[in-house]
Amino acid sequence: MRFAKDNIDAIKRHAIAPLNGPRAILERATEIERGMDLLAAARRGDATGVEDLKRLSAPLNYRDPRTGATPLHYVAAYNARPAFRALTKGGGCDYLIRDKKGRLAWELAVDADDPAMARLMIYKTRRQAEANGLPFPPRRPARTKN
Repeated sequence: MRFAKDNIDAIKRHAIAPLNGPRAILERATEIERGMDLLAAARRGDATGVEDLKRLSAPLNYRDPRTGATPLHYVAAYNARPAFRALTKGGGCDYLIRDKKGRLAWELAVDADDPAMARLMIYKTRRQAEANGLPFPPRRPARTKN
């Protein structure tokens, strides 16, 4: 794992609550670093890397600061079935998160022409939406005109 200037910038962008003390800052930096590593492993389709990072408690729903995509978006977009299985094993993934373009992960699986993964992701998204009292398909946020 690495710690570079881009991770320090990510810490500044993702500062949600004030961090009290060096230990809290180090914990947040570690969370961001693991989240970035999980995004990279998902983008590569590296199932072993995803499993290892899950064991280290990497945040499963970490969002790419540039695109807003989660690891689920990347495995869907790159047809990475083994990484998808590793990521979703045991639950914890939020199928209702949209990237900065307003797309859900299952929409990327459809675009990537993987019907089996798309069907499974649609099913899991529908179940999660119903459990949260949301309509399926969840409505896209309204666009505002500038």
